[in-house]
Amino acid sequence: MPAKKAKTFKQKFDVKPLSANKMFYRAKQLTKEYRLFREFMYEEVSDRKKWPFKETDHLDFDVKVGLSSKLADVDNCIKPLLDTFQLLFEFNDKYVYKVTIEKEIVKKGSEYIDVKVKEYK
Repeated sequence: MPAKKAKTFKQKFDVKPLSANKMFYRAKQLTKEYRLFREFMYEEVSDRKKWPFKETDHLDFDVKVGLSSKLADVDNCIKPLLDTFQLLFEFNDKYVYKVTIEKEIVKKGSEYIDVKVKEYK
């Protein structure tokens, strides 16, 4: 019997990673920046059917972000990304069991988010 192919989702987004500090205005309303970020991500994922996971699969996110500021905190990029993916692919982020993140310094205007998701084992 052939080995079962591992479920994965991989996509690179040419967008400046959004900081969690810029998600909400007065702790309640979504900021314009966050709304635009979510809209961009929604448009970039052309086929949501490529998401191979069930709603309750345990997930492992491997994320690389290209940031133009050496002062940017890499951990601030995770919350908006996970919340956006949760909306796009209709899963609960309580099923994210592992997140690995790497930061690369890039020229201004060349920022990106590269995401690979696999099943957590």
